[in-house]
Amino acid sequence: MVLDGKRFSYGFGHSTTKTISNIVNEHNQRSSNTVFIPEKEVLSICSIIRKSREQDSVFGFDDTYLDLVRAISLPVQRENASYSYFVLKKAYLLAQKNDMSIPVLSLEGDEGIRYGDLWEELPENAIVQESIRLYEEEVNEVL
Repeated sequence: MVLDGKRFSYGFGHSTTKTISNIVNEHNQRSSNTVFIPEKEVLSICSIIRKSREQDSVFGFDDTYLDLVRAISLPVQRENASYSYFVLKKAYLLAQKNDMSIPVLSLEGDEGIRYGDLWEELPENAIVQESIRLYEEEVNEVL
């Protein structure tokens, strides 16, 4: 992968079990943490991921998913296809409350990759914008 003219790559040997080989990293070390937010289908099975590892001791899910489930620990709304807004909003509120940087990147169709930081703002996308519009409409109706 090349980003900003700097390369990053790694590889695995044929019988690799614990060692990553052929590491090339021309990027500077980051001073902040990154939060990986998987697709909503994975988030919708948070309780299964947690139970499989913590109660059943079955190791079918990568630690990345278990760490994420533990970090967000919020109810998943299976019926609401736009709940990714609520996950983003929760992470945004955590960034504000703890005065910490939470970098995010969004794939914007033909526009490519967009970088942001939840400490500064929620990223703009159709789901976030529609959620905000509906909230404002509701407030206007009530008032």
